[in-house]
Amino acid sequence: METSAPHPQSILEKILAHLPQLTKFVVTGGTATLVHMGLFWVFKQWMPIVVATTLGFLIAFVVSFTLQKYWTFKSQGQVAKQGIAFFVLQMVNLTINALAMYVLVEKFGFWDMGSQFVVLGTLAVSTFIISKLFIFKQT
Repeated sequence: METSAPHPQSILEKILAHLPQLTKFVVTGGTATLVHMGLFWVFKQWMPIVVATTLGFLIAFVVSFTLQKYWTFKSQGQVAKQGIAFFVLQMVNLTINALAMYVLVEKFGFWDMGSQFVVLGTLAVSTFIISKLFIFKQT
């Protein structure tokens, strides 16, 4: 039995159907990223990079959860359950972020701000998928 790849138009249609939500996710993620990056830039002036990115991350978490839950995914109720699930996801992201920053900056000598931007962008993709399909899933 031969299987065929999805038709490109059907993929585009699926993306376009989710465009308003994707746009909100990007705006929300961009806002949280600006909070994280701005605080990282300030904190790194007098703290180790891993500590600076951790503090920036935690403050950006509050911004991200609030906007994602109520604006992007328009989720009602289950604040504690969703908050815990989103926090766990973010703690996994934090671990990946801190390890990636340590390796990229401390071991390979890459530019810290550029490295942080790339790492956060990569984590944003996985966060959208997991948030949409599991954490803020519409029932």
